[in-house]
Amino acid sequence: MKSLYLKNYNYAPYEVDAENVNKGIVKLFGGADDVALGSLTIKYCDTIPDNFTDKVSGALESFTVENLNTTIVGEMAFKDCTKLHTFSVNTKITEVKESAFENTAITSFDAKELRTLAKNAFSGCSSLASFNLGENTALTTIPEGALKGTGSMNLVIPATITTIESGAFEDSKVKTVTFATDSEITY
Repeated sequence: MKSLYLKNYNYAPYEVDAENVNKGIVKLFGGADDVALGSLTIKYCDTIPDNFTDKVSGALESFTVENLNTTIVGEMAFKDCTKLHTFSVNTKITEVKESAFENTAITSFDAKELRTLAKNAFSGCSSLASFNLGENTALTTIPEGALKGTGSMNLVIPATITTIESGAFEDSKVKTVTFATDSEITY
């Protein structure tokens, strides 16, 4: 299936079975082993849950939500969506959980409203060339592996960031890192 447009997607805990399989959007396809879905657009969505794209990751290139009722991207939500280059939502994301975008092809992410960034959140995103934190972000820590293996970019670290954990930028192609003049970074 090349693309799918859903009017409404309301995740519910019953979508995860006891073995923790057949979760997320794969449930729409009856739990098939692998679903070739290139584009997913959802008009109304209440959440982006953990493991959201499990078993549809191989072909997914574009994800859009027109009306998202959360500001959180769940753990491993898009992990291994190696072709995913477009992530577009109508709200500012405040929390990106562990490995949420790991090994995707997204090229940019608006991180201005981030409060929480988990380890390995963007690890292996070799096409990520723009990660805009903004000078007033509430984020205080860039955790281990968060931007590991990311693409060529120039980063501006605002004064609100007080800790950069070991390996946060390991194997990344970050060209420059500019710290705010009043930065109190510890590492």
